[in-house]
Amino acid sequence: MNLSVLLLVLTILGVPLSITFGNESEKKVLQEDVGSGRSIFPWYFPFLPQWKGVNIGGEFNTIKSPEDVGFFMTRAFSSLLISNIGWLIVHILFWRGTVTRSDELQFPFNIITLFFGSNDSGDSDELLLPNSEGEINGNDLINFYTDPKVATQNLIISGGFTLFTLLLWIIPTFFWSGRPLPTKNTDSRVSRLYNIIDHVRSGGNSVDIYNRLLCPQCVSVIISINVLLFLGKWIFWSVLSELPDSPAFGVPNDASRSLKDDDESLGMALLHDAIDNFLNTLDVNVNNIIKDIETRDKQYV
Repeated sequence: MNLSVLLLVLTILGVPLSITFGNESEKKVLQEDVGSGRSIFPWYFPFLPQWKGVNIGGEFNTIKSPEDVGFFMTRAFSSLLISNIGWLIVHILFWRGTVTRSDELQFPFNIITLFFGSNDSGDSDELLLPNSEGEINGNDLINFYTDPKVATQNLIISGGFTLFTLLLWIIPTFFWSGRPLPTKNTDSRVSRLYNIIDHVRSGGNSVDIYNRLLCPQCVSVIISINVLLFLGKWIFWSVLSELPDSPAFGVPNDASRSLKDDDESLGMALLHDAIDNFLNTLDVNVNNIIKDIETRDKQYV
């Protein structure tokens, strides 16, 4: 009982103490050398020492600046626009109907057969010129976004892409030497963001955004990011294809039935096993305590 009270008091007192030490450490961040650790909560990244000394709050504020917000929004919209227009152009230039033989593929799509081989589905006397607009079905688009099964697949894919993209952003930091390589431009930008629209309008500069988007170095950065994202997708699909099949689990149709006809669901089975293990461990510990007490009583008797 006394131990519980002591832990509670330490927990309550620990909150203001951590805030106090946090404020002091924030004042010392600017005085620390590059690559040195911060005194506040160093155990957050025990396996990522390269992040010690990084002012995460400051970096978060930096990316909220109006010039950065305008830059990323413009880049995202430009990528979306160019990508969609590019797919439309490719469709208009190369689509000549459903292909049934590999020799019907035009350049550059016939290169696909070099990597994946040819898989002919039958003979085709001629290729019709379809009406692309007539093949678009609004209900298919609605089903794609509203079908829970399709949504589950998309969530798994998006989650996997996000996970591997995060890993690809973290892995290069292990090669950080502690100091940035020399560059010609060493200007730093620090500002705040309150409202995404008003803030961009008040502080954004279309000339700077244009220069940051279209300069040769900027374009090379965008290309490298796209290559990085593609690499993450490639690794994700490679790993996913090697994983074993997952057992059936999920939410049963009603409370009295599980996803399996003759057995309980995986989630309930794991829960029951965890409860059984906990009760068994508790029973063993209680028995050991009772035996120790009985042994001590016999010694004193």
